[in-house]
Amino acid sequence: MSPGLAHLSLALWLCAAPLAAQSAGGDEADEPSAHAADDARAREADDARARELYVLGDEFYANGRYEAAEEAFAEAYRLSGRPLLLFNLANAQERSGRWREAAENLRRYRASAPPSEYAALDARLGALVRRIAERDAESLNEPVVVVQHESSDLPRGTPPSFPPRAPLRPERLLLPTAGTLGVVTFVLALRVRAARDDVRAACVSHSGQRLCLPEARRPIAQDRRLSLATDLLAVATLTTTALGLWQLVRSRRAPSVDDRTLRVGASRTGFQLSLEGAF
Repeated sequence: MSPGLAHLSLALWLCAAPLAAQSAGGDEADEPSAHAADDARAREADDARARELYVLGDEFYANGRYEAAEEAFAEAYRLSGRPLLLFNLANAQERSGRWREAAENLRRYRASAPPSEYAALDARLGALVRRIAERDAESLNEPVVVVQHESSDLPRGTPPSFPPRAPLRPERLLLPTAGTLGVVTFVLALRVRAARDDVRAACVSHSGQRLCLPEARRPIAQDRRLSLATDLLAVATLTTTALGLWQLVRSRRAPSVDDRTLRVGASRTGFQLSLEGAF
């Protein structure tokens, strides 16, 4: 079946599904069983969600976002169980390079396809099998490089000895710490941007509505966590920078007897933080 026929058949399904749901709802209303009515409503909700996912997947496929289209078609098939969606799923998988999965879904679709489509499906399956075999052969022929080291031939070094560290002035510790915090904040900001790109990639606007794949929940939560961590680190960076600059300015002017001094130091025995001055 060509992609055009697949889209036509699914378009007919999109139009006919609401009518079928209404007919089924009328029949269930005549039955006294509340359980049957609940099942009918659940099937109707699944069909409605499957139609949304098909539209979403078709939009992704048209824009070249084949992995996102594959996820949408797979979820639509899980909800509706319509075999024709397997054909669309195989198209997306073939375009994204997942040839084994594409061949498997084509075989599953062939089991319910009309006999008039067997020849075209068999030819396409044969081409996929040949491409898979060629790719496997190329991966087997790639050279493997093994690097070996003889530990006995390596020179033995002596452990270095470090002299004891004197306590550092506050600005010499605070300013490098502020620089490190600034770098970490910048890296987290890049991760926040990447998480927001993932959210935009998993969602699309259609007819004034924002439709998102189920996989969008994880990048949305990650965006929130990383944004909070970035804000906290930014505050810590600014605070540390301000303290370091304040200590640097104080160290360059003549000290006064009444000056209060913040001493921050690190040594082999521990960490020192003290405030000295006349009170």
